[in-house]
Amino acid sequence: MTLSGEMPSVSEGNYEFYRRIQIPIFQHYAKLTGMDTGKDIDIIYPMIEKSTLVVELGAGYGRSVQFLLQKGFCGRLVLVERVPEMIEYLKQAFPPLEILQTDIRYLQLPFQADVLLWLWSGILELSRQEQTQTVQQLYKNLKKGGLLFIEAPYQRIQVVGSHTSEKLIKLETEWGTLTAYLPSPEEVESDARLAGFSSFKKILYRSQTDLERVIYLLTK
Repeated sequence: MTLSGEMPSVSEGNYEFYRRIQIPIFQHYAKLTGMDTGKDIDIIYPMIEKSTLVVELGAGYGRSVQFLLQKGFCGRLVLVERVPEMIEYLKQAFPPLEILQTDIRYLQLPFQADVLLWLWSGILELSRQEQTQTVQQLYKNLKKGGLLFIEAPYQRIQVVGSHTSEKLIKLETEWGTLTAYLPSPEEVESDARLAGFSSFKKILYRSQTDLERVIYLLTK
């Protein structure tokens, strides 16, 4: 099932990068960073397994959804993705699931979710200003007491790309250029407070390839 959603105009280069990247290459990056084993889902799952409605933001090729289903999650799952090619892949890979084609910066769900999952460095896709604004927008889409999980590298980005500054990274490939901004834990906490979240927690862990990463847990 596909939920209706208007696709806002997106002009940044990252959008075109994801339109061109092939799924096997995407999966290769997951393996390179140790995200292919679902360790983040292992950490999160005890906190969400009884949730009625979980929404994944930036579902990509369905990495997180696959692990949730393998664990037997039986609540309602909705996938949010903006890239048409990824959506077509998701439709074929997970035909029973609901898919909303939209940009999470402007997310307006037709319901309020128990849990929002923004995993595997999704927040890095946005500029610093957009990160702040998007956390505020996501707050509106959660039920009272709802949970927002944000997963990212901790303190620094490793493995892929080259640093153009302390916070910025650029990955140049044959299918396009990917740029990213890594917010500090203090910046994410500031965004959480500004949006109105009642609590903020850091969960530090290491990926399967021993990269230092963090899951931020924001509670409405």
